Amino acid sequence: MTNGKRQATAILKIHGMSKSGRAESLRRSAAGLDGVFLVDVNYILDNVTIGYDPDKLTLAQIRRKVVPSAPTRF
Repeated sequence: MTNGKRQATAILKIHGMSKSGRAESLRRSAAGLDGVFLVDVNYILDNVTIGYDPDKLTLAQIRRKVVPSAPTRF
C-alpha cells in the first residue's frame, strides 16, 4: 500500500482486443474513473489489469464502465 490508501487489483478477460482501437478505448475508459491508479492491457493474454482504490470504486462499477460483458478473474 502507498500513502495509507487501500488498493485492489482486478483482471478482466477481454476478447477481441486486437481490433483497431479496442485496447486504447478500454485504457481510456478505465483511466477516466476516479480511484483507478493502474491500467495494463495485455494483448497476448487478452486481459486488462486494473489497480483501484476499493474505497472509491467497486469492481462492478469498473466492469460496467470498462467492459460491460467481460468475465472477471482474480
